[in-house]
Order: sequence, then C-alpha cells, then structure tokens
Amino acid sequence: MNKLDKIFLSVIVCTKDRSDQLRNLLNSMKKMEVISSINWELILVDNNSVDETAKVISDSINDLPIRYVFERGRGLSRARNAGVLAARGSHILWTDDDVIVCKDWLKSYYEQIKSFAETPVFGGNITPVLEAGGDKWFADNIKAFEFLLARRNFQNSGCFDAANRTVRPFGANYCVRADLQKACLYDPELGAGSINGYFSEEEDSIQRILELDGGEGRWVQGAEVQHMIPKSRQTKKYVIKYYHALGATTIYNAPKRGHVIPSKIRLKRNVIFSKLRYMMANIPFLPISEGHAAASYAFHLGRYSESLKISLVVSR
Repeated sequence: MNKLDKIFLSVIVCTKDRSDQLRNLLNSMKKMEVISSINWELILVDNNSVDETAKVISDSINDLPIRYVFERGRGLSRARNAGVLAARGSHILWTDDDVIVCKDWLKSYYEQIKSFAETPVFGGNITPVLEAGGDKWFADNIKAFEFLLARRNFQNSGCFDAANRTVRPFGANYCVRADLQKACLYDPELGAGSINGYFSEEEDSIQRILELDGGEGRWVQGAEVQHMIPKSRQTKKYVIKYYHALGATTIYNAPKRGHVIPSKIRLKRNVIFSKLRYMMANIPFLPISEGHAAASYAFHLGRYSESLKISLVVSR
C-alpha cells in the first residue's frame, strides 16, 4: 500500500445545544475544496443536546461524510474521548462548533501530513470575529483578551515543542496522530461543562502527546478558521468568569505538570496587588489597561480560591 493511501483524516466536532452555530460550521465545510485523494470522515459528537442539533446534522448527512456519535456523559472531555474512540483515521483533526473553516482548511492539513506524516501535532491559525453589537468595554480592551478569544497566529513560526507552552495550538484548530491521541485521552476533570469548571483540556492532552512522542509539532500554512465570538461573551462579567476559571485550572494542573503550588500567602498577596491595580485602572490618566487589570485580578483570585478548596479537601 502506498504511504499516502494510509492517510485518513478523522475530523471531530463536539457540540452541545449550539445548533445555529453548528449549521454555520457545516455550511462552511460544504464549501471546502476537497481533492479526490483525501480520505476523510466527519465525526459529530452530540453531548446530550436538547435543541435542534440532531436535525441540523441530519440535514447535512448527504453532503458530508458524517458519522453521528451521541455522548450522554457530562463535559467536553468525555465528548472528545467518545469521538476519539469512534475515529477510524490515521490522524484526528479537531475543530469547534462555533467556527467557520476556510475553503483550504482540510486540504492544507492533508498536504502537510503528506510531507510530515510522523509529526505528532499540527496546528492552524484562529482568527476571532466579534458579533456586532457587543459591549464597547470589551472592544476597547480587546488586546488584553487574546487567550479568551483563542487567537492563534503562529503559522510562520515553523515548529513548536513540549518546552514552550505559549506557542501551542488551541482546541478550535489542531490535528494529532491518532495513535498518540488514543494514548493520551482527555481528562474528564477539564473542559467546558466539567463539574469544577476547569478547562484547557486540549492543552493538557497536547502537552502529554508532545512529551510522549519527543518530537516537534508543526504549524500549517493556509489552515485557518474564524472563531465567532457572540455578544454574550463580550462582557466584563464573562471576562471575569473566564479568567477566574483559568486561574483555578492552573492550580489544578500544577501537580500534574510537576509544579509546586505557591504558598497561600503569596497567592493572596497577588490577589491584593492585582485588585489594587484593577481599582487604579479607573483613575483617569493612569496608563493602566482596565481589561488587562480585570483579567489579571480574576486570574489571581481564581488561583487563590482553588488553593483554598484543595486545602479543605486535604484537611478532611
């Protein structure tokens, strides 16, 4: 069998109660340029939706190579794992239900895999697109929210490895060798919908994959997606909620990554200093970004709150 005949792409999308956004994603996939040499399947994992998700999927069943998977278990990680277990491909290509893929998205990944089939992880650009009519405060402070927006623009950077966590694909646009993905499933304690509200499940899995393989990941030219940001996420309330959860997640992940959790005194001091800076950001003429200060305060508060919760569990 020719080496290229072995390349089979399992595209996986997990979704829950976002039928309108899912419809937009599937419509963009129908417009992709898919050359005849690309063998692929589209696995749609329905994480116990109660809206019109099943109908949206049914409407596209004749236009895309869809396989429907229903996962009742709570949380994105369980849905991801259900998709991985169902996948038949040599490589697993991930995207989200709230994106629009470019017409060359699938083809760009395929061409890169043809040249570097043993690469453990591939990643593509993510460009946020704000829904019109959002909060002006969010738009004015948007540069402070790169992580929340999941913006990725590293396709000219070549490669990335396990040592540099800042240059890493995000969940809306990456590809993993299937053998490595099946060896590094997603932690059910992480991901949207998890009981404790932790996330970054894909970063955790990618880190373990890079460490297991020992090789470098590659950025893929031309494999871009647009990440659609609804008005409900363009608010100060959502920013604070997001970065609080991010802070809690870093404390949860610290022992798994061989990191020591800072002392409570140090964590509380960071909360106090970041809160003061957040308060000062409202003083006219001071060169402090209110958006960055709000995110920083919420992040440190999340870290401190999570450390207290861990202490209570340990002391019982």
